[in-house]
Amino acid sequence: MLGAVSIGLLSCDSGSRDELTILSGSENRSLQPLIEAFCDDRGWVCHMTYQGSVDIRLALQSGAEGFDAVWPAHTRWVEMGDRERRVKHLRSIMQSPVVFAVAQPQAERLGLVGRDVATAELVELVRQGQLEFIMTSATQSNSGFSAYMAMLTALAGAPEVVTAEMLEDDALKAEVGTLLDGVARTSGSSGWLKSLYLEGADSDAYWAMYNYEALIIEANQDLERRGLPTLYTIYPSDGVAVADSPLGFVARDDNAEKEEFFLELQQHLLTDEVQRELLALGRRTGFGGQIEGADDDVFRADWGIDVESVLPAIRFPAPDVIEEALALYQETLRKPSLLAMCLDFSGSMEGAGESQLKEAIRLLFDQTTAQQYMLQATPEDIFLVIPFSSSPWNVAVARGPDDAAKLTEMVNQLRAQGGTDMYACAWQAFQEMLALPEIETHNAALLLLTDGQSEGDAAGFARYYRQLARDVPIHAITFGDADETQLEEVAELSRARVFDGRGDLAAAFRHARGYN
Repeated sequence: MLGAVSIGLLSCDSGSRDELTILSGSENRSLQPLIEAFCDDRGWVCHMTYQGSVDIRLALQSGAEGFDAVWPAHTRWVEMGDRERRVKHLRSIMQSPVVFAVAQPQAERLGLVGRDVATAELVELVRQGQLEFIMTSATQSNSGFSAYMAMLTALAGAPEVVTAEMLEDDALKAEVGTLLDGVARTSGSSGWLKSLYLEGADSDAYWAMYNYEALIIEANQDLERRGLPTLYTIYPSDGVAVADSPLGFVARDDNAEKEEFFLELQQHLLTDEVQRELLALGRRTGFGGQIEGADDDVFRADWGIDVESVLPAIRFPAPDVIEEALALYQETLRKPSLLAMCLDFSGSMEGAGESQLKEAIRLLFDQTTAQQYMLQATPEDIFLVIPFSSSPWNVAVARGPDDAAKLTEMVNQLRAQGGTDMYACAWQAFQEMLALPEIETHNAALLLLTDGQSEGDAAGFARYYRQLARDVPIHAITFGDADETQLEEVAELSRARVFDGRGDLAAAFRHARGYN
């Protein structure tokens, strides 16, 4: 199930024991038992909090309050976020290249098996309408960021490093933009992207994705158990980005004891024994990710996993060039969004709920604020805002960032009143989206923001959605006394995600925006 997902701490009862909290990328979720076993053996409780690369960067920029250590997918996110240089003892624990994986039957049909494949070939397949794939957002998740930087490097002619001048090349931008037009679904989490692929595998909903080699291995193990086609791994011959998975300590004046324990944990993860365990989990270990003694049942050649060749690893540019490249992606190159939003203005929203909802809308449509979180709109983005109570209200449409700013003014004038029927609003949203020609060219999604149990015809809406036979996710944000059961059912119906906005609605809203 891909419905409700908590973005909070995963932990056990700590009692009076010492605690260490690690802010980590979602790709490390399967490693949590290794961490917990070591900590428990020494009488500590180790919490793992999973967030995307942008949130890890933002946490570091604000001093990483509440966290003792960080474990992002790549060192660059620490370099861009750790302005006060709090992070110490930063060391790579393992490596995993970001690869392009295609379901075996389709890989064979496209002639991609058993040979070198250049990124330009993938561009041409997208241009011909023969290839679609899923990937994470380049501005929200490291795997998407890495894939994007590899695209830029490869299509720029594989220079030693991408420069700011290269980002101004119209031909390069056109080629990268064409490749990104092949994105069928996106997300803000690499682990969630893997789950999305697996959730749709029975129906052949997706058959290609960019993701970490380690997560492709995990996906293939699951697919093989279910008797479904596995993914064939492609390392583009003109450039592959490699995640170095650095673990570092957040230094403060009063945590010398935690620092000592952190160093014990870090050293434990780097011991030969644990490195062999990581290798068995599909992570590359050793200098430069070179694999010695790899298990052929894990790094399987029939899955396209290559442990013999030297990876054509790209170099990442300086942080200021990365910032420019990410702005180019978010504002120009990514596949544009068609986002419909059902905003709950029922009577129970009066007061705090109404204020929070308006603040979340401002965050999205104020481009200066959105830019802080790398969520700014492209000129081609389309937004549909549908306030609702017991029935949908008037629909407001905006195209591009300048037009979208007007929606904030409109929403600010609304006042909560009446009952709650999110199903009627969702039905209206689909009618509006389907009436637009951009439903065929944009990444379409519906976002429900509601605080209470909904009336209306849930079963009827489910039948309607299935009859549409369109892959349009219905994400939801909870706050107030929202009925999670209803929202989970709607999210599961569309292979989507529920975000918990009861603690911080604005944060949940921007997390959700990273999935479209």
